[in-house]
Amino acid sequence: MIREDLKEGRMTESADGGPDRAAPAKDTADRDGAAGRDRAADPDRAADGDGAGDAGATGRSGRAVLVVTSLLGALVVPLLMALGGLASRLDTLGTLISLAIMLPTLVVGLVLTARWGSRAWPAICVFVLGVVAMIFGGSSMYELYMERFGDPVPAQVVEFDSSSSRSGEQYSCTVRETAGDRTTHELGGVHNCGSRHRWAEDVVLREDPLGVFKPRLEDGEAQPEASTTVTISACLLGGIGALILYSGLGRLRR
Repeated sequence: MIREDLKEGRMTESADGGPDRAAPAKDTADRDGAAGRDRAADPDRAADGDGAGDAGATGRSGRAVLVVTSLLGALVVPLLMALGGLASRLDTLGTLISLAIMLPTLVVGLVLTARWGSRAWPAICVFVLGVVAMIFGGSSMYELYMERFGDPVPAQVVEFDSSSSRSGEQYSCTVRETAGDRTTHELGGVHNCGSRHRWAEDVVLREDPLGVFKPRLEDGEAQPEASTTVTISACLLGGIGALILYSGLGRLRR
């Protein structure tokens, strides 16, 4: 038997000059055996394929968590700010309760924006919008709540008074319901009592169905629509939510 060395491997010729088919098969078996020994000697290398799949799944779940937390922050912070503004119209400790809700919420919004974002301007904008919302959001949220959910009750102004102070003109209305048990309410400027009201004037009250807030006088024809002030507050709170969402989703790009 004559053996010849080839560049691609060893090939054996038989006595009649034909190629021996057993040689390539033997070389293939040798290569497979060597690969098996390499995998046994280096288990980390053998697990690279499975590790890559696990890393991909972990990356997808991590991105989903980032999106969910960003959406929660963008929704919860404005909602709590709105709730704090509404609480300012409570009869007892309304201002303190409002501050106890809105100040920590604003701080949380600032922390989230500063921690998630890579730039300072979103956090600065959140601070400015939050302060403005704390000043003007109370009356807007109270107005929106009473206009949307308050029960209309006919009433009459039985006493009207105005006085001047450093903060401006102050108005007081004593209003008596003309139906039912004829309950009397003492209302001020925060309840929409203003210079347009007169003694013995017929008005419409909006009463809280839960009984938590004092009634509110409906807007007159000379008053701006409720949607005007509500839209301003909605823009403020929506801007806060959008900035938090922008900062949170920015983590996906890093």
